[in-house]
Amino acid sequence: MLLVGRYKERKGQRELVRAMARIVARHPTARAALVGSLNSASAAYKRQLEDDVEALGLGEHVLLRSSDRPFGSMRALYGAADVVVQPSHAEGLGLSAIEAIAAGRPLVAASVSGLSEVLECCPGTVPVPPRDPEALARAVCGLLDDPAAAAKEARRAQEAARREFGAESMVDGYLAVYERLRAARAQAPAPVGAAAPAEARAGAEVSP
Repeated sequence: MLLVGRYKERKGQRELVRAMARIVARHPTARAALVGSLNSASAAYKRQLEDDVEALGLGEHVLLRSSDRPFGSMRALYGAADVVVQPSHAEGLGLSAIEAIAAGRPLVAASVSGLSEVLECCPGTVPVPPRDPEALARAVCGLLDDPAAAAKEARRAQEAARREFGAESMVDGYLAVYERLRAARAQAPAPVGAAAPAEARAGAEVSP
């Protein structure tokens, strides 16, 4: 499993660590890599996660890494993951979720603002309640139980993501917005006292 996100409590790393105790009981070879940026404000939180891992006896199953990897390296990480999880408490956009789907990886993510929109646009993803390690564990185990079905659903989500978030789709969306704004501006009445268009002024000057 892979979780990508800054080391902050709202990213849900602690929920994944707790879920791993249940996941390992069912899939003894399961491992999770938590990768994200780290600063002085989040160092204490990462130490808490390390303490949780030790207390649960998950030292061989949970890897905590702090890294600001370039995009190419992230693609390799996504490609190596059997399941990507994003159990955030809240998100602005859910970029990691979109990246995981685009990479064709099965995704389990919390149904919260910023992620719900992605999950709804991409059937084949697996939504779970936020702050619920037990539900997270059940969802992950369901994917690990049937890798072929998980891969099929991941491909379905990937196709949906290409339609919704691909470059061509985004360009078309921006062009549609610009066209609506242009049409609205053309239909809006001119402000009182506004200067007449140049063409009208020129016509008035040559009229007898």
